Amino acid sequence: DSHSTIHLEIQNGQLPEGAYFATGIVKHLADVKTGQTKESFYAYTWGKQSFHKENMGMAIFAAQKYQPEIIANELTHTYIFKNASKMVDYSFLAAWERGNSQVKTDEAFEKLIIGACK
Repeated sequence: DSHSTIHLEIQNGQLPEGAYFATGIVKHLADVKTGQTKESFYAYTWGKQSFHKENMGMAIFAAQKYQPEIIANELTHTYIFKNASKMVDYSFLAAWERGNSQVKTDEAFEKLIIGACK
Protein backbone atom coordinates (compact mmCIF):
# COMPACT_ATOMS: atom_id res chain seq x y z
CA ASP A 1 0.00 0.00 0.00
CA SER A 2 1.06 3.53 -0.56
CA HIS A 3 0.26 6.68 1.29
CA SER A 4 -0.37 10.23 0.19
CA THR A 5 1.69 13.11 1.52
CA ILE A 6 0.36 16.64 1.72
CA HIS A 7 2.70 19.63 1.73
CA LEU A 8 1.18 22.91 2.89
CA GLU A 9 3.22 26.09 2.89
CA ILE A 10 2.47 29.76 3.28
CA GLN A 11 4.62 31.66 0.81
CA ASN A 12 3.45 35.21 1.42
CA GLY A 13 2.14 36.16 4.83
CA GLN A 14 1.34 33.94 7.78
CA LEU A 15 -1.46 32.06 9.48
CA PRO A 16 -3.86 34.32 11.40
CA GLU A 17 -3.31 34.63 15.15
CA GLY A 18 -4.51 31.45 16.87
CA ALA A 19 -4.83 29.47 13.62
CA TYR A 20 -3.04 26.19 12.92
CA PHE A 21 -2.59 23.75 10.08
CA ALA A 22 -4.80 20.72 10.80
CA THR A 23 -5.88 17.32 9.54
CA GLY A 24 -8.04 14.50 10.81
CA ILE A 25 -9.97 11.29 10.34
CA VAL A 26 -13.75 11.19 9.94
CA LYS A 27 -15.32 9.86 13.13
CA HIS A 28 -17.07 6.71 11.87
CA LEU A 29 -15.63 5.04 14.99
CA ALA A 30 -15.54 6.70 18.41
CA ASP A 31 -12.03 5.56 19.32
CA VAL A 32 -8.81 6.70 17.69
CA LYS A 33 -5.55 4.91 18.40
CA THR A 34 -2.23 6.72 18.46
CA GLY A 35 1.42 5.80 18.53
CA GLN A 36 4.84 7.04 17.61
CA THR A 37 8.05 5.98 15.99
CA LYS A 38 11.42 7.60 16.55
CA GLU A 39 10.49 10.51 14.24
CA SER A 40 6.74 10.31 13.63
CA PHE A 41 3.38 10.53 15.34
CA TYR A 42 0.44 8.54 13.98
CA ALA A 43 -3.29 8.24 14.64
CA TYR A 44 -5.67 5.70 13.15
CA THR A 45 -9.02 3.99 13.27
CA TRP A 46 -9.68 0.36 12.34
CA GLY A 47 -12.98 -1.45 12.30
CA LYS A 48 -16.33 -1.78 10.57
CA GLN A 49 -16.50 1.63 8.91
CA SER A 50 -16.88 0.95 5.20
CA PHE A 51 -20.21 1.55 3.46
CA HIS A 52 -20.95 -2.19 3.71
CA LYS A 53 -19.77 -2.40 7.34
CA GLU A 54 -16.53 -4.15 6.46
CA ASN A 55 -13.23 -3.56 8.23
CA MET A 56 -11.31 -0.55 7.03
CA GLY A 57 -8.49 1.49 8.47
CA MET A 58 -7.81 5.20 8.09
CA ALA A 59 -4.61 6.82 9.35
CA ILE A 60 -2.72 10.08 9.46
CA PHE A 61 0.92 10.59 10.38
CA ALA A 62 3.43 13.41 10.60
CA ALA A 63 6.78 14.29 12.10
CA GLN A 64 6.68 14.68 15.87
CA LYS A 65 8.49 18.01 15.47
CA TYR A 66 5.16 19.56 14.38
CA GLN A 67 3.72 18.80 17.84
CA PRO A 68 0.33 17.37 16.80
CA GLU A 69 -2.42 17.90 19.36
CA ILE A 70 -5.94 16.45 19.27
CA ILE A 71 -8.87 18.87 19.25
CA ALA A 72 -12.11 17.37 20.54
CA ASN A 73 -15.16 17.60 18.31
CA GLU A 74 -18.15 15.45 17.31
CA LEU A 75 -17.39 14.81 13.63
CA THR A 76 -13.69 14.05 13.32
CA HIS A 77 -10.55 13.01 15.15
CA THR A 78 -8.86 16.35 14.42
CA TYR A 79 -5.21 17.16 15.02
CA ILE A 80 -3.66 20.60 14.88
CA PHE A 81 0.06 21.13 14.36
CA LYS A 82 1.21 23.44 17.16
CA ASN A 83 4.74 23.82 15.79
CA ALA A 84 4.11 24.50 12.10
CA SER A 85 3.70 28.23 11.56
CA LYS A 86 4.68 28.44 7.87
CA MET A 87 4.81 24.85 6.57
CA VAL A 88 3.72 21.30 7.37
CA ASP A 89 3.98 17.90 5.72
CA TYR A 90 1.62 15.13 6.79
CA SER A 91 0.47 11.87 5.27
CA PHE A 92 -2.62 9.72 5.21
CA LEU A 93 -3.31 6.15 4.23
CA ALA A 94 -6.19 3.71 4.21
CA ALA A 95 -6.64 -0.04 3.91
CA TRP A 96 -9.72 -2.18 3.37
CA GLU A 97 -9.94 -5.80 4.48
CA ARG A 98 -10.71 -6.90 0.90
CA GLY A 99 -8.10 -4.61 -0.66
CA ASN A 100 -4.76 -5.48 -2.20
CA SER A 101 -2.85 -4.79 1.03
CA GLN A 102 -4.02 -8.06 2.63
CA VAL A 103 -4.52 -6.12 5.89
CA LYS A 104 -7.20 -7.93 7.88
CA THR A 105 -6.55 -6.87 11.51
CA ASP A 106 -5.93 -3.79 13.61
CA GLU A 107 -2.39 -5.01 14.34
CA ALA A 108 -1.59 -5.52 10.66
CA PHE A 109 -2.89 -2.04 9.87
CA GLU A 110 -0.72 -0.48 12.57
CA LYS A 111 2.29 -2.36 11.17
CA LEU A 112 1.49 -0.92 7.72
CA ILE A 113 1.36 2.61 9.21
CA ILE A 114 4.65 2.18 11.06
CA GLY A 115 6.27 0.94 7.85
CA ALA A 116 5.09 4.08 6.03
CA CYS A 117 6.33 6.47 8.74
CA LYS A 118 9.74 8.00 8.15
